[in-house]
Order: sequence, then C-alpha cells, then structure tokens
Amino acid sequence: MKLKLSLQTKYLILIIGAILAIPFFLTILSMVVFLPFIYVSQDEYGQVYQANELEAMWHEEAKQLEGKGEEEINQTLIHVKDQYKEAGMFWVNQDGVTQELINPFGTIPKKWSASDSISFMKKSFGGDPFTVVAFLSEERNQGFMVFQMPKKYMEPPLVRLRDQYSYIYILTFIGLLSLFLLISWLFFKGIRKRLVRLQEAMSIPIHSSIPSPIKLTKEDEIGRLEESFNKMVGALKESREKEQKELKLRQQLIANLSHDLRTPLTVLRSNLYSLKKEVQSKKSIELVETMDDKISYVADLIENLLSYTLLLSGKYPYEPQQINIVRLVRNHIATWYSVLEDEGFVVDIDLPEKGLFWEIDEKWLKRILDNLLQNVLRHARSGKFVRITISERTLIVEDRGPGMDVATNETKGTGIGLTIISMMTREMNIKWKMESRESGLKMTFQQGEKVF
Repeated sequence: MKLKLSLQTKYLILIIGAILAIPFFLTILSMVVFLPFIYVSQDEYGQVYQANELEAMWHEEAKQLEGKGEEEINQTLIHVKDQYKEAGMFWVNQDGVTQELINPFGTIPKKWSASDSISFMKKSFGGDPFTVVAFLSEERNQGFMVFQMPKKYMEPPLVRLRDQYSYIYILTFIGLLSLFLLISWLFFKGIRKRLVRLQEAMSIPIHSSIPSPIKLTKEDEIGRLEESFNKMVGALKESREKEQKELKLRQQLIANLSHDLRTPLTVLRSNLYSLKKEVQSKKSIELVETMDDKISYVADLIENLLSYTLLLSGKYPYEPQQINIVRLVRNHIATWYSVLEDEGFVVDIDLPEKGLFWEIDEKWLKRILDNLLQNVLRHARSGKFVRITISERTLIVEDRGPGMDVATNETKGTGIGLTIISMMTREMNIKWKMESRESGLKMTFQQGEKVF
C-alpha cells in the first residue's frame, strides 16, 4: 500500500506512460490518417513512375521525331504532358533556341551556349527533378528535348505521404511532449503547494510559541510527514502545558517562601537591634554586625526572588513614562550615600547640569540601582570606591573591587540580581554591558537600539 501511494511510484508511472504514449499515438496516427489518404487518393498516389521506363519512353519519342518540324514536335510534347501531368518538358532547336516550354522546373535560358548545356547537365545529374535528355537525331544536329519528373512521384505512396505530411508527426510529438510537461508541472505544483502549506504551518505564529496542526491530505510521503508534524505539535503542546504547570508551581512556591520568610527576618532584625544596645565587648559588637549584614543579605535575596517570580509571571507592574534620569539618579543615590559613607566608600558622582529624559519605569530603574549598589557593598568593599556617570544616553556604574572573574566567596550569589537587571533593561529598551577588569567592574547602560 505504501509503494502504491508513493510519490516516486506516481512519477515513475508518469514517465513510463510518456515513453509508451509516443509510439502508440504515432501508430494510431498512421492508421487513422495515412491509410485512408491512400485509399481515397489512389488516382494521385497510386501511380509510381520508374526511371528506366521514363527514360525509354522519352528516347522513343525523340527517335520518332527525327526530321519532323517544330509544330509536330510541340504537339508531341503536349501529348506526352497529358499522360504525365506532373512532368515538365521543353526542347531546343539546332540553333540553341528554347522552343516549347511546358511546366519547366527552374530557369531555362532562351538561347543556349555550350557552357549552358554543360551546367544544365551537371545540375540535372542525380538531382531532383529526375531529368532525361534525348537528341532529335543520331547526328545530334537537330537539337534536343528534355523531360523532367519530380522524384517524389517515383517513390511509393507511403513514402510520398510521409514526406508530404511529416509535419503531422512533428506536431504530434510536440503535442505529446507539451502534454507531458503540463502533467509534470501540475504534478510538481501540487507537491510544492503541499510543501509550502507545511512550511507555513511550521512557522510559529507571533501570538503563539507552538505551531498549529494541519489537515492531512494524502497518504504518501508528504502525508506521512504531515502526520509526523501533527504528532510533534501534540507532543510540544503536552510538554509546554506540563512545563507551564511546573513553572507555576515553582513561582507559587518562591512567592510563598518569600512572604513566609519576611516575618521571621523582621523579628530577627528587631531583636538584633535590641541586642546591639546590650553587648559591650568589641568582639560581640563585630559578631552582631556580621549577623546583621547576613540578615540584610538574606532579606535582599528574598526580595530578588520575589521580584524574579513576578517578572516571570508578568505581574511586576511596568509603567513607562518620560523621566528626568539625572534628577532620579541624584535623589536615589542620596538615600544610599550615608550607607556607602559608613562603609568607607568614596562616592564619585558625575552628572550633567541639564536634565536628560528617558522613557522608563522609575521604580524599575531604582530597583536596578539598588541591585547594583548592593553588589558593590557586598562584593567590592576591598576597593572602597564607586563612580556613577551619566551622559546623554548612557549610565555607567564602576567600582574597584576584584571583578566577576575572581573566584571568591564574595562573588557568589549575584546571579539572580543580574538576571533581574537583564529582564528589566530588556523591557525598557535599555542595552547593557558588564566589563570585569583587574581595576574593577564596569556596568554600562544605554537607551536605544544600539549601544557603544
């Protein structure tokens, strides 16, 4: 069944049919056209002239005209013409002047010279029409007469018909070839149409991440490909639904954990604040400060986890508008200034005097700055330096820490913060680049299609 429905089998049948059709149709054509032609046209095609008979007849006529006058010779040529209607004839007198011309073939000179006679003999020998030259006397002083018969009348009827109507064979062959090309074109057009339809179905629509199944057509190779495609689409949908369920469960778990952990962390931080007032020794104070720092780190991590979950689910509110980024950065850095100063950081702020407006979400950009400064505090304390620079379309944050290429415990745990930065900047059409150098880490943000 598969072989019967195969495209290869169908095309092979098409080729064999084309090969067999040519001799079949030519044979039928010969039977239908040529045989009736011979039967109906026996008067025209039934007579076949023989070269030796024509030559003997003409010489006999010339022999009987020896010594006869011009009028009698002309009458004889007319009489012969009645018997051989397809023939052409003329005669030339003893002075080399052409006399009676009956149905001549080609140009016949009125006055013959020796060179004309030689040229005529050369052309006539073995050519078409068949030519017989007979002298009117044995002494060859009374002139000569010429008889010409087209060679097609000396051939069998079938040969004459074949030569006369050979264009029918040519037209038939061209017709069969055109028919084969048309059928082949329609065959491959159908294949191409089905392949294009399958290609369009494979193109993922803008509003969906999975292509739609297609309607099955025939049970050939393309049909089996369509069936496999539909099975693949079904498997993708099933996998995507399962993935969405798992993702939703993970997001719900992270959200619940984030909310559940906030309460004990708040209690711990409150108790730690009270404990700071009670401890007296320097070592105890350092331990309390270390605990406070770790609690802050965990709180920031929980906040990042919650933000990441909300961004993935599309529930983190995004409200872009024209914002004066110079004023926003200046005011937000001011809230961090005391914290950075307490940790011994040198803060270098390079802001333009005039305002620069970006179409962004103010809360999202503040969250990006918070993540960057938290990383600086946590992972770049050795450098004790942070610089923030703003130009017309660029925001740069630099520190003098060990950079991301240094594998230390201080640099661990920054992945989710950077992931949040990537998700937010992509949504706000801000390109960013992170450069880790020996002198520290450099973050470059630029609004627009192209950065750098």
